Parts: sequence; C-alpha cells; structure tokens
Amino acid sequence: MLPLVASLGHFIFVLLLSQAARYLANTFIHNGLYRVAIEEVICTIQLCMNNFELGVITEVYGFSGYALGLFFTSLSYSFTFENGTADPSECLGNYCTKQIDLKEFLWRCAASLTGAAISYRLSKAFWAFQLTPAHVLAYQAPQLCTASLQVSLMIGALFEGFETLVNRLIQKSEGFNMLTGAVSDVAITFMGLFVSGGYFNPSLALAMEYGCEGLPFVDYLVVYLAAPMVATLLAVQIATPLLALLQAGPPAESSPTVGLLLAEAAARSPQPQPSVFKKDKQL
Repeated sequence: MLPLVASLGHFIFVLLLSQAARYLANTFIHNGLYRVAIEEVICTIQLCMNNFELGVITEVYGFSGYALGLFFTSLSYSFTFENGTADPSECLGNYCTKQIDLKEFLWRCAASLTGAAISYRLSKAFWAFQLTPAHVLAYQAPQLCTASLQVSLMIGALFEGFETLVNRLIQKSEGFNMLTGAVSDVAITFMGLFVSGGYFNPSLALAMEYGCEGLPFVDYLVVYLAAPMVATLLAVQIATPLLALLQAGPPAESSPTVGLLLAEAAARSPQPQPSVFKKDKQL
C-alpha cells in the first residue's frame, strides 16, 4: 500500500475513533465534570496519535510532508474538538481568566496527561496492521527515542516558553480563526522543531518526549511543563494591553491649515440675527 494512503487511513481511523468516543460520552455520561475530563482524554489522544503518524510521514516524505500533514490535522481539530483543549497550559489560561474553576482545571490537566500517556499504545494498535514498511518499522521497533532537545536546559525552556507566548497571543488576537490557527501551528512548530521539538504543549511533549534518551525527568519538567505554564501566565497579563497597542491605528490628527481656514471663514461671515418666528422648545 502507498505510504500516503496508509497515513490517510491512520488519520481517518483516529478521527472515527475519537468521534465515536465523543458520541458515547455524550450519550451515557451526564456528569459535567466527568464529561469534561473524558473530552480532554479524547482530544489529547487524537492530537498525540496524529503526531505519532506525522513522524512516520516525515520518515517517508520529509519535512514538507510533515508540514502539510500538520496543517491539515491542526485544521481538523477546529471541527472535532468540542470543549477540550488537549493542553494543560491552555487550561491554566482558562483558569486564570475565570472561565473554569480550580477543580475543573485540575481534572482537565490530569485527564489530558492521562490521554498523552496512553496514546502511543493506541498508535501501535494501528501500526500492527503493518500496511507499509514504515508502519512495520514503527510497530516492531522498541519504544526507544532520542530527545529533541538539542540545546541547554535554559535555552530550551526559553524556546518552549516563547512559542507558547506567541501562540497564546495569536489565539487572542482580533480575526483569529481556524485557518490562521492552523498556519500559526505550523509556523511556531518549525520555529522550535530543531531546537526543542516545537511542542508548546505539556501533554504533547509528554507523549512524544518523556522517557527518550537524553531527557531527564527534571529537564522535562522545566522545558516542557514549567516553561509553557509560565508563558501562559505571562500571556494572561500582557495579552490585552499588548494587542490593544498593536491593533490600535495611529491617532487621527486634524490639519492645522484646514482648521485655521475654517476659523478665519467663520470670523469673516456675518452673524445671523435671531428670528422672531423661532419656536420655543419648552412647551
């Protein structure tokens, strides 16, 4: 089977699996908090499984194929994610802006990280069909990986934090929509792809990076968990004034020449005399 067809089959498989899970959750789970937590699990699994397959696409088609696949998968989340985020740092932003309470924030974070932890096994379930040589290798290979972090701890944290900050500002900007969201996801990812992986999402980084050779647990906490969280807190504080400053046009200034001409014309014109036929406004 052609690798592209197999990868499209994987994306369709993930989409159908996610939508079926959402339908079952909407039908049988009526507790609001449980429903929110399950949606976070579903969204995170959908996100992480797609990214695992994007790794397979990169092996076959290179980074151009990766960019194209990332664009379309990012676009699909706008249609399928209901009220889930698949991102604990985004949940933190929603909590800070009082969109959710503390209890819901903790449930969402725990559910998202849980979805990330089990997503690799679900991807291997599809790779077990071994539709292409790339899927055969992905299925048979042991779960070994090399960390994407190619720089020092602090530089990696700065990159992940900056990417998160840019992403949050774009999300809050005027005119943000699903198309600009997908384009910005690709651009921001490639900005840090060869530095720290370009995840700007603790759950996605957990699925893709945690346990990889060269990434101690402390490094994961600092670069991929703490940095996006701190950047989100910063975005909450500066987003409104910064975007207002960037989006505000230059103040309109009246021409002094025109104003002077109008004043002189008014001074030269005769003043109207009061009319005896003017009606009084007070009846």
